[in-house]
Amino acid sequence: MFYLLPVLQLVLNHQQVYHDSGNQDVCYFNFKCMSRFWIFEDFGHVFSNFSYLMSGFLFIVLVHRRRSKYRNLCIHWNEPYHPDNCGIPDQYGIHYALGLALIMEGLLSACYHICPTTKNFQFDTTFMYVIGLLIFLKVYQFRHPDITQKARKIFLILGAALTIEVIGYYTTDTVFWIFFVILDLIIVIYFIVQNHTKRYLTDLTPCVKLETLRSCTFSSVSKNVKLFSLSLLVILINISLCIVIVWLRKPGVSRYILFIIMANMMLYVVYYVSKKLHYRFFRTKCINEGLRKTTCVYLILSLTFAAIALYYFKTERKKGSYSPAESRNLNDYCEMGIFDTHDLWHFCSSSGLLFMFMFILTLEDKNVAVKRKKIPVF
Repeated sequence: MFYLLPVLQLVLNHQQVYHDSGNQDVCYFNFKCMSRFWIFEDFGHVFSNFSYLMSGFLFIVLVHRRRSKYRNLCIHWNEPYHPDNCGIPDQYGIHYALGLALIMEGLLSACYHICPTTKNFQFDTTFMYVIGLLIFLKVYQFRHPDITQKARKIFLILGAALTIEVIGYYTTDTVFWIFFVILDLIIVIYFIVQNHTKRYLTDLTPCVKLETLRSCTFSSVSKNVKLFSLSLLVILINISLCIVIVWLRKPGVSRYILFIIMANMMLYVVYYVSKKLHYRFFRTKCINEGLRKTTCVYLILSLTFAAIALYYFKTERKKGSYSPAESRNLNDYCEMGIFDTHDLWHFCSSSGLLFMFMFILTLEDKNVAVKRKKIPVF
């Protein structure tokens, strides 16, 4: 509420200036596809964000229903199958937070579209950062419920990202871009040290003590070598992204922050799913590490809607980074009723995110009745 209310006040004021002055350079609308209704000059672009709200509310309802069913199931289980002894420890609060973040994304995107400008675009991306961070944390939490990062640290990092984003709207100096990429690398390395390496340090403890050298096993060393290789690969990928960002240096750092967060999130999700499949098909005692058919369907639907959404997103009918005249040259007529390609992006991306959330929610269904000590950590 503290974030949303000032944003709403700001964009409504901008729209009022546009309406009273008749200056079409104030807001970057698609003037060939505008439908005025109530207090909104461009109702179609505002209303299409309702799809995010519907998807967020639906996901929260599904999470609540799943949690209730799980509690009822626990009542009928015998002691060996008690949730304290088996299954992946779940934290439904993160799932609820994902649903709320999707709702907030819809509300703030709607605010941005009341009067789209270059500097207002930050409101449209803020909760996409939150969604990317929460998905990463949720997947990591599956196997490491005891060392998941605290909320205050995550939102402190988010606050730093928003600060950099605001500064980026007022400067394109090379020093700023260098500072931005260095900060990005520091945060990435911090996460790798804290989340990827910390849990394996105990494996190497016997190796650094002479009197316990015999207890140092090849598997413990091999495990850390593999971990170091994967961590190094993630760092190299982020260095490559930083080089590209410094090379391009296009105004508007929002897209770069979002791309970095989403790229790292997808890297970890791909790694996690590939490890599950590796244990499923190459370890005879881990047949429960596979994916349910329903989970696979959710993933396919999510990727399908994401691909369609990206197609519509690339077909821009306005662009805040252009001059007002150049932006109006991109304007085109509505694709469907009062909706243009950007509205179709809203519909498809909200559906894609909903199915991605459902994929994450059902990812560990096959481990529900597996004793916790038999579930591998990776």
